[in-house]
Amino acid sequence: MECIKQYENAPYLNKGRGDGGFDCWGLVYAYYNDVLNIPVLSYDTDYDSWLDGSVVKLMIEESKKHWVRIDLKDAIDGDIILFNIMGKPRHVGILFGDRMLHIMVGCNVVYERYNTPQWKNRIAGVYRHDKRM
Repeated sequence: MECIKQYENAPYLNKGRGDGGFDCWGLVYAYYNDVLNIPVLSYDTDYDSWLDGSVVKLMIEESKKHWVRIDLKDAIDGDIILFNIMGKPRHVGILFGDRMLHIMVGCNVVYERYNTPQWKNRIAGVYRHDKRM
């Protein structure tokens, strides 16, 4: 997992895209653009914070045009896992085996299991970028 070491423990920064920190989509943005060389949109001007559920939902829906929904059992490293927070799809992480790399308000980038009681019932979908199909 050498490719993710550069992100571990980076701080949360609202609309962060790498300089000084990340938000959850910023982490996906950086990983896809910098590591996988797959351009994805930043969306950093499309919302005020992750709490802006209506805009974040539209952003996620728009980005799904390039993402193909897959079964969790078929996921490969680098696929994206989407979670419901407060009943709406508002959080993403990057899958690596049975773990995910993600960041949320109040914590740094972490690498943790997604099948814990905290996360497993919030899974809203798993997606692979169409350039990886």
